[in-house]
Parts: sequence; structure tokens; C-alpha cells
Amino acid sequence: MLKSENIVIRVSNQKPETMDKISNFVHYLCWSSEHEKLSGAFSKMRAMIESTFPTEDVNTIEDVSKLILVDGLDVQKFIDTRKELVSVKAILTSLNEKGCNKITFSDLNNTDKIFLTLQAHTAVKAIKLDKSILAKEDGTNYDFSPLIEKWVKSGQGLSNIKKSLSKVFSNIVGEEGDLFYPVKVKGGDIPETDIRQFFGAFTGNAGRSGKDKKGVYTWVTDYSEKRVLNALTDLFAVIFESGNCETIKPEETK
Repeated sequence: MLKSENIVIRVSNQKPETMDKISNFVHYLCWSSEHEKLSGAFSKMRAMIESTFPTEDVNTIEDVSKLILVDGLDVQKFIDTRKELVSVKAILTSLNEKGCNKITFSDLNNTDKIFLTLQAHTAVKAIKLDKSILAKEDGTNYDFSPLIEKWVKSGQGLSNIKKSLSKVFSNIVGEEGDLFYPVKVKGGDIPETDIRQFFGAFTGNAGRSGKDKKGVYTWVTDYSEKRVLNALTDLFAVIFESGNCETIKPEETK
């Protein structure tokens, strides 16, 4: 299970007296994700138990002699998951009392959501940026798939994708929020070394081809939007903490 000590808050562009709120919202995102994961696992085990013992209260059942009769149930995993779920719910209740919940997070402006998401992602990989970050001013979306595929196959196009990635990053972190000041990358563009690391998310994996996974053993390629968003979140989270970003204070904007 997620540990609180693994949720690290390391920001430098926070506004005065906002750190407690930032920390609480990052913890909310992390523990909400943990709650979702545990709830999914618990629901499957609940269904298994209720199909065997329909009158039992799954939240309180302790009789191991009964639980071991449930076909396919990992009894210890069920007990651990139920206990962890109770702990996570208590944490979320505490955060709710501090004003951090689904509604208050949704009410934040996009800039604050971006920075909070990037920080939470460093503790929980499942937390990633929304596909809305790919939107262009003309209403279309950035599609990195062709650029990534071109680089993987030929090693060409690095400068083009560097410009596009830098543009996306500037777009999502360049506005002022209520909790955060905007930032900009020193020098204007994301360093090439970081771009090459970004490409690493799409290389190096091998497996059987075909939907049935029974084809030839070859390099597996996945340039899907989901994969791209995961890699983008990693890249932007690294850039945010890299020391390559400058905070833009109000007196600096003209």
C-alpha cells in the first residue's frame, strides 16, 4: 500500500502561505488513487464471498473457516485489502475536513491542477495529466505518435518533437494559478537529454505480436494516447523538479 512518507512535496513556485493547501491536495490525489485501486480489488473479492455466503456482511466477516471455502479467494489478501481500505478512507475523511475533496479539486483552475498532478505523479504513477493538455489554439490536438514513431525507426525528427513538447509544457505551466506562480524553461526549450529519456518510454520492450500474443517475438510498439500521456507526465514532472525552470513572479511579467 502507498506510504505517506513516499508522497514528497518539492515545489518552488508556490504562492505565499499556500504550502499546506498544496500538500493536502497532493495527498488527496494520491490517496484517492489508492482508494480507487483498493476498492476495485475489494469489490471483486466481495462478489466472490457474497456468491458463496449471500447473507454475510463482507465488511465484518472474520470467520476464516468460512472464507477458505470461497472458491478462488486469497483470504489473507482479502483481510489485508479490507484493512487498508478502512485506513485510506480515514485519511480521505481527514483531508475532506481540511477542505480537500473531489469537488474542491475540480473547482481549482487548470494551472493549479497541472502542478498538483505533476507532484502527485511522482508518488503514484497512475496519476497522469489529462488529454486536454494536448489541445492547440486552433482546436486540434497535438498528435505525437507520428513524431515518436519516426524517431524510433530512423532517429530523425528530434528537433521537431523537442519544439512541440516545449510548446505543450509552456502552454500548461505559463499561466498564474491561485496556489502557484507560472514557470518557464530556462533557455526556452526542454533539454535534448530529457527528450531522449522521453523516447525511452516507447522503446526497449519486446513480446509476441498480434492480439492473441502468439505471433512473432519482436519489438512491441505502443504510441497510443494513453502511453503518450504517461510519458508526458513523467517528462514534465522531471522538468518541473529539474532546476531548469524559472518561476515567473507578477513583477517580472510585462
